[in-house]
Amino acid sequence: MEYAMFSQRNMAERGLQREAFTCKRGDVFLWHGGLVHGGSPIDNPAQTRKSFVVHYSTAANYHERTARMQVLVDGETRLKEGHTDTIVSRPGGRGLDSPMKRR
Repeated sequence: MEYAMFSQRNMAERGLQREAFTCKRGDVFLWHGGLVHGGSPIDNPAQTRKSFVVHYSTAANYHERTARMQVLVDGETRLKEGHTDTIVSRPGGRGLDSPMKRR
């Protein structure tokens, strides 16, 4: 929440306004990791907003990963959180393990 307020102040100081972007089914979009971005409240609960997110970076930039997501358990929405600093290496690639794995 602090970062959101910080971003809003900076945008106001620079005369910038938030812009909404609605993609169509099947669209793919890429943006720089430094771009301030985020979702908005769901207007229509009957519609879903599913996505697949991938972050690319160098190993020098990140030493750990954290993640949060809302999951439905027994009809109730709960927040699931995870953290990892475990590095996974495979031929042709190296990165941090999934923070959402059950340990």
